[in-house]
Amino acid sequence: MLAKRTYYVVIFILTFFALHAQSVKIPTALPENKIIEAIITQQRPLEGDTLSLKNYLNPLSKIDKLKPLYHALIANSITKVLDQINDKSNYHYLKSIELASKCDDLTIKIYTLQNYIKYLYTYRDFTTLTPLFLDLINQTRNIESSKMVFPGDSFKKIAWILQTFGDYQDANHFLQLAKTHTKKGTPDYSSVLNTIGKNYLYSNDLKKSAYYFNQSAHSAHHISDTLGYAKALGYLAEVYQKEGDLKKAISLLKKDISLSQSCGNDKNTMFASTFLSELYLQTNEIEKAEDLLNKATLIAYSKSYYAISELKILKLKLAILQKKGRTDGELILRRRITTLEDLLKFKDGETVINKSN
Repeated sequence: MLAKRTYYVVIFILTFFALHAQSVKIPTALPENKIIEAIITQQRPLEGDTLSLKNYLNPLSKIDKLKPLYHALIANSITKVLDQINDKSNYHYLKSIELASKCDDLTIKIYTLQNYIKYLYTYRDFTTLTPLFLDLINQTRNIESSKMVFPGDSFKKIAWILQTFGDYQDANHFLQLAKTHTKKGTPDYSSVLNTIGKNYLYSNDLKKSAYYFNQSAHSAHHISDTLGYAKALGYLAEVYQKEGDLKKAISLLKKDISLSQSCGNDKNTMFASTFLSELYLQTNEIEKAEDLLNKATLIAYSKSYYAISELKILKLKLAILQKKGRTDGELILRRRITTLEDLLKFKDGETVINKSN
């Protein structure tokens, strides 16, 4: 038994030092964007171990064209650990953009800018994001799509932001580019199909949106992409709701929640639970709605950038109190709703988005 334990301890120590001793491999004889892609996809030290990560990425800091990437990847690692807007991430994102601006290479300039914009979008800082986003779109007009870093994913994320601003026509343009540059039979391809479906849904073209959501669901199910399949079902539920078939919409959302929980995705579970509770309110199944909202609330409280979801949940809870003819807890709900609305006016609400537009 002792020998066996000693063996595992030795293996652990060797693995630990091997992991921390290695350095990023920089491929050669590849186009610039493919070199960057290869570096990004390499396995790195555990998130949160900034010193080991810097040692691992150190070879990048010695090459002028790759110095921006060095800072971009450190910023991403810090963000993943802290999971919020923070000064350390901001420093490295902005440093990556500053260094990229000195390079005569549009590929790295676009990548570092988009990398920072993704961070701002995730944590809902639209005020900072908007002028940078306009610059990004202008820069994409000056580069061949095939020279961008992960062009399919890049174009899809540009479309996401355009959808947030309600610009569905331009979003469709970038989604078609994303579709062209994304390999079929992958989770990314299912995601692109789903986003095209959302674009038609937001444009109130229910027939086309249902077509793409079904295509996305079929693609995701075929490759066992559980989360992608769940999301497609959730959006299909929204189509059925708009068509007045609440029974079908509820059935799809139940499946969406079950699948999202099975793969541990709290965010999608929260979205689907909130939407389902809204439908239960419409069908007067109050207890079911209340139970779902209580579970969704716990998720909404877990992240500061879920504030807009928390606001929606609290408004539904208020509607439940009104349906029940109760007033207990109403004052607390209204105070929190007011606080969130004031907060979102300056960060993530319609006021900020309209100002950005």
